[in-house]
Amino acid sequence: MRTIQVNIFPEHDGGYFAEPPGWAGCYAEGATLEEVKANVQEAISVYLGEEPERFALSFEMRKHELLYDPVEYEMYPKTFTSFAELLEDLMNDDEV
Repeated sequence: MRTIQVNIFPEHDGGYFAEPPGWAGCYAEGATLEEVKANVQEAISVYLGEEPERFALSFEMRKHELLYDPVEYEMYPKTFTSFAELLEDLMNDDEV
């Protein structure tokens, strides 16, 4: 039985995101650790085309690393810690 490394990241707005490093398009989300672990096991099973009993998972908790510094612009004077946060704010902005 092979063991697959899976990184779990806590999301800034709650919940978790999990992925095996380097497996493009293979990831899962969940509201709790138990849920994200079950979801990523299912995602890996589909990705490999194998039953979950044929592999084991090794989990490691990680932190998201910012790939950029938060920036403030005069025309949009708010600071965001993620691109998703910026998009959400733009979509909810009544002035746009």
